[in-house]
Amino acid sequence: MSDQFNYRIQVFTANGTFVTTWGTKGEGDGQFLHPHVPAVDSEGNVYVSDRDLANFQKFTSDGKFMMKWSKEGSDDGQLSKPESIVVNSKGNVYLADYGNHRIQKFTKDGNLILKWGSKGIGDGEFNGPAGLSIDRNDNIYVTDKNNNRIQVFTANGTFLTKFGSQGNA
Repeated sequence: MSDQFNYRIQVFTANGTFVTTWGTKGEGDGQFLHPHVPAVDSEGNVYVSDRDLANFQKFTSDGKFMMKWSKEGSDDGQLSKPESIVVNSKGNVYLADYGNHRIQKFTKDGNLILKWGSKGIGDGEFNGPAGLSIDRNDNIYVTDKNNNRIQVFTANGTFLTKFGSQGNA
């Protein structure tokens, strides 16, 4: 789990027993300023996005730094305020690129495969994509925060459906 305000990742068993922790405050390898909820691939590798550093990092299951990629910007493969991250059954990494209003798909080695979305209110457009989830068919569920909805896409970014709307308090 992400311990954002202590700049680290903590690992627990399924029944809540503490296992380990890693990370410190900073901008270097294995360091964080604003880590988000990590994602784990089928090999046990852990991926963590960092909103303030505009990157994501890859670690072994016991927290050894492996690599990080991306830098801040709006070009292909660059990030602006990245938030949620998920990994599909093939090991591809999807990242909610909040500031650029898009989703980016990378290989497990950090090479950009695909990106989709732009700022807007239409199908496949976003206004602050924040949360990601993935189902057993590798469909991607995107929390489109400021459009008050969830959009669903195939693994290749094809729009499937949407649901949700502005609520009343």
